Amino acid sequence: MQEDEKVSKRPYIPVNFLIVRVKSKRDRLWEVNKSDIVMEAAQGLQRFSNREITKTCWLTPEHDKKPCHYMIIPNTDNTQNKAEEQRPFFLRVFSSDPIDLVQLPNTIEQQFQGKWGPTTCGGKRVDEKGKENQFWCRNPQYFLNITKPTHLKIILKKKGGKRIRGVPIGLVVTKAFSPTTPPATQIVTGKSNTNKMISSMPMNGMTYAETLRANVKQEKGENIPEFIPPRLQGMERKL
Repeated sequence: MQEDEKVSKRPYIPVNFLIVRVKSKRDRLWEVNKSDIVMEAAQGLQRFSNREITKTCWLTPEHDKKPCHYMIIPNTDNTQNKAEEQRPFFLRVFSSDPIDLVQLPNTIEQQFQGKWGPTTCGGKRVDEKGKENQFWCRNPQYFLNITKPTHLKIILKKKGGKRIRGVPIGLVVTKAFSPTTPPATQIVTGKSNTNKMISSMPMNGMTYAETLRANVKQEKGENIPEFIPPRLQGMERKL
């Protein structure tokens, strides 16, 4: 139900709501399968400007012998004037049996703007012949940190609308080792020179551990052993 137009001083707009069958009661919906839509309040010519829209339906706590939940999604049907869609509404639910009705938190959105320039345009990762592009790492990069299994949808949008052609773009999401679970490191025992791994400072002839001791402040009693830095199998240098 919308505000009374005598109070809001704005005319009513077409409104609607969906009832969608879902598996989880904690996750927001981003995509909906038609088979999961239990009911749509207004369809076709029923989408007209009115203060309220009311529907009655029968829901069960199971579907195909599996537990399920339901999501009520109020929405506007006014696609002409986006400014008119920004208005309050009231949702009232009457049930024959006790139910739990909880509002999910709003979406968290972050938007970043960037551009490809002379120094940040690395092209696509693999060319038409399947060869790795060594300049791909020049493209803008964004670090994504997650603390638990998370479903993500990442959209890279072309500026200028659908009529602008000739600007193909793409996005690659790769998996990296977690900082808290690094690959196993091979510890070197003994003083054999054959096991020495030269550090990133090859001119001084120091091992990797010797370089760390010389450049990293150590705690009292700390000892950095000789070891070979782990080789990341299958990990691209550009990542």
